[in-house]
Amino acid sequence: MHNKIILYILLLFSSKYITAQTADFYLGLGENMEKGTKNRNVPYRLDSALYYYRYVLDNYPTFKQECSRAMYRIAGVLEKDSINESISWYNRIITSSNVNDRDKGMEVMEVYANYRHNSCLRMATLYNRKRNYDEALQWLYNAQYIYKYDTDIGTAFENKMVSIATVKFECYKSLDYQDSAVYALVHKLLDIDVRYYLPNMDELKNNTVDHYTKLAKIAIKYIEQTRGKDEFKLAFNLALKKIKVKKDKERKGEKLTYATFKLYNIEYKIRSSKPKHRKVEFMNDIMQTAFYILLQE
Repeated sequence: MHNKIILYILLLFSSKYITAQTADFYLGLGENMEKGTKNRNVPYRLDSALYYYRYVLDNYPTFKQECSRAMYRIAGVLEKDSINESISWYNRIITSSNVNDRDKGMEVMEVYANYRHNSCLRMATLYNRKRNYDEALQWLYNAQYIYKYDTDIGTAFENKMVSIATVKFECYKSLDYQDSAVYALVHKLLDIDVRYYLPNMDELKNNTVDHYTKLAKIAIKYIEQTRGKDEFKLAFNLALKKIKVKKDKERKGEKLTYATFKLYNIEYKIRSSKPKHRKVEFMNDIMQTAFYILLQE
């Protein structure tokens, strides 16, 4: 009798394992269909991808990780032809109690899936396409502060922060809020001491990836079109001389500081992960950024 019970338990666990493998198999079929969109019959392949993802949802409802991944893939496929339906699926992911943001990541350099953060960022992009900029900005706020990106890899973190800054820039540019558009990019380009946000991340990996030069070039080009590069450079250098260093009270128990300066009536706040960072050190850090170097040329 005892042996029969053990055999039953083993069969039960093995069947669940096989079922999970089968769910992954259908997810893989869907992803292969998505990748095949570079070839002919794009509508057919996307419809087939949707079929496999929905098959997972219908036939493996108790497999939370596989279903979460299927929902996220469905939302991504629908972005191409049905923005409103895609947004609905992203909303479903954010509000679902079955979604675990710490599932295994789906993309390169993503430790965790971060379904809710990524869904917020995708919705912001879609609302920007719909020209609903206020809604887009709200979802960017949610992505940055409510559903924060969870990782211990600096390159992945900065890639997301750069993406948020880029969409913010696009929204403000479309609204013709020129100074806010500049701030969205320039503040990110100056505030690159990401170790403040993620004290355990791999500094070596962070330093091998350039997130900033391309973004800095976009910022400089927009500044040339609006304020003019020479005018902005003069204003920026004057603002930098008036930089003030304050204690960072948000980081209790740590003797950290942040620097502030005003540029066109917008306050820039630059944090540091180093204790008692002085004014001259903040200025040197800013002067070594890709943006500052390009601005001075």
